[in-house]
Amino acid sequence: MWSTTGTTGTETGREGRRRASPVRKSTASTLPQRAPEGNVYTRNYKEKLTRVPRLSHERAKKNALLVALVVAGALLGSGWILSRFRASETDQYRAPVPTPSNKPIQPVQPIQPEQLPNELPTNQANSKDDQDWYELDAITRTGARLRLQHPAADASSSSQRKQHQRSRAKNKNGNQEYAATTPQSHSFFRCTGNENKLEAYPERICAFENICLDVASGTFKYYAKPILLLNSTKEDPLLRKPTVLFDSRWGERVDFVENGQGFVALHQTTDFWGGNAENTWGPTEMIYTKEGSPIVTDPEHTVVLDGLHAIFSHWAYDDNLGHVLWEETAGLFFAMTRMGVTTDRLQALHYPTPLPDRPLSVKFRDAFFSAISRLPPRTLADHVNDALRAHASSHAGAASHVCFREVLAGGNMRRFLQRFEWHNAGHEPLFRALRARILRRHGLAPRAVPARHRIVVTNKTESNFREDASVGARKRAIVNLREVVDMLRTRYPGAEVDVVEWHKMEIREQLELMMSCTLFVTVPGGVSMMLPFLPEGAHAIIMDYYEREEAPNHYGTNQGESVSMESPFWNYWPHVKKLYYQIHGVEDLESDSDSKDLEEVSWREGVSYQIDLVRLAALTDQAFDGME
Repeated sequence: MWSTTGTTGTETGREGRRRASPVRKSTASTLPQRAPEGNVYTRNYKEKLTRVPRLSHERAKKNALLVALVVAGALLGSGWILSRFRASETDQYRAPVPTPSNKPIQPVQPIQPEQLPNELPTNQANSKDDQDWYELDAITRTGARLRLQHPAADASSSSQRKQHQRSRAKNKNGNQEYAATTPQSHSFFRCTGNENKLEAYPERICAFENICLDVASGTFKYYAKPILLLNSTKEDPLLRKPTVLFDSRWGERVDFVENGQGFVALHQTTDFWGGNAENTWGPTEMIYTKEGSPIVTDPEHTVVLDGLHAIFSHWAYDDNLGHVLWEETAGLFFAMTRMGVTTDRLQALHYPTPLPDRPLSVKFRDAFFSAISRLPPRTLADHVNDALRAHASSHAGAASHVCFREVLAGGNMRRFLQRFEWHNAGHEPLFRALRARILRRHGLAPRAVPARHRIVVTNKTESNFREDASVGARKRAIVNLREVVDMLRTRYPGAEVDVVEWHKMEIREQLELMMSCTLFVTVPGGVSMMLPFLPEGAHAIIMDYYEREEAPNHYGTNQGESVSMESPFWNYWPHVKKLYYQIHGVEDLESDSDSKDLEEVSWREGVSYQIDLVRLAALTDQAFDGME
């Protein structure tokens, strides 16, 4: 059976350059000349004004009233004409806008894979339960790409003409177009992101069509049609390879993988490991053929997988809620939306390693992935081997290739580091859409508002680094938690106060609790990652950390500053008001390590927080004042 392996590459760096735009300077001759003070035109104009006879007071009042009546009539008439014109314009040129329903949102139950029908509609919802799957499709899905006969094709022969006629069909407007079922002979790809720099692969997202996995070699192949140059002759045909990237420094590139670095990033470790076979991907081999891919040249020995597939990869912290939800799972949804290929039956394929099976990773995947797709993610090798077994049961010969109609790759970007805050800019609609899908999949209404105040305080008692002596089992907790809770309960008797250990709760319980919370008090890190599920208008108080590392560092922070750890992400969730409890120095910290004191541990990873109740109370008062 087919399997995958990965290799580790060498560390590389990336640098960017900004070039100032040239400013065009206007000459004196092109500027309008100002008339000198006291010129003849100005002087005559002033003299003319002084010769205008003054109107009597009564006559001025009558004239003013007459002018007002005329202006009012003109405005009313023009308003009526304009409204009629706009109405006719709307009726003639605009599609009717659907009226939103006033019915309350019905709870949506999670869908299990075994409950799914074999086929689902792609253009409309077949029930209320399906409605949220299609709410973005109308504005994000671009549909099939343009496919027309090549204008230089010679269709004079009878066979070519008949084949061309069979491949055409009439669309709903009566125009001729290629039918969607016509086999596409060659591969094709399109991207969003920088296609003019080789080093821009970490932010690039691409959709590939008709690429094939060679079962024997385990490599992905891209089937390109060679280009016949203009100065070619029948006796001496001159061919060139199609360009895949137009690098501004290195010129036209014709391969997706160069020096072990792929065309898109699978996860974010490229910023400190560089691009290699484990964290990047692209079709490894370019096949230049006039005939096309095995889909059309060898269909008997080719498995064709329809639908949208995505190649993705978890990295080291697949059991950290922030990374697995808001970077890796969300990255697939964002990639679909940005590329215009949204579907409720995305088949995500983990590559090159097997899908992680650590308990927290499975818990998070089971809870959130159903909001992305009705199909659970799989390991690529398992998916391919199942397809090969199915083919072997119905065909005499073994399959040599597994071909994918459409493969999505890229889009897994860092969301939390200060130096990558620009990754989140403009993504607020994507964040809101995913939040709504997740809540609906768990039977919760995204726009629900609590009826009373509820304070939720994080009690951090567990850490994935419990065995690391330099970090400790606690890792970012509130040292004087009891004092904090007592202060909140005494100062705000009208609010319910809950102290929460998140790892002891099921995901739906966590979501339900957050939707009823009006003030969230939390330390940074993975335990704060439920913040986006707070209701509209809620407030959150998040602890900072004190940066001791010199700049430049991996995080993009400055030494001696109070840093809001995930603020690059929180800054783009405007429905929640964020307040940050700043850390001023050693008086606010306590080492989490049993064997190392405060000066020996990382002040980002290995400390907990001694909260000043006076400062905290000032922030909580501000929060409740903002919700009054």
